[in-house]
Amino acid sequence: MTRAIETETEVEAEMCRQWGNSLATRSRQDTTRTKGEIQNGYAVFALSCLNWTHLIP
Repeated sequence: MTRAIETETEVEAEMCRQWGNSLATRSRQDTTRTKGEIQNGYAVFALSCLNWTHLIP
């Protein structure tokens, strides 16, 4: 299996940077629903942008 960093293009890297920088942050006011949605968003991001998980708040 080829590591993602070896196949990531500049465009893909920029997309992950922008997406990562726009991820929702958690709040004390989050409901159970919003907590789940945020967590799901983090999981999708982590699977899509393997080298950018450090951007998850």
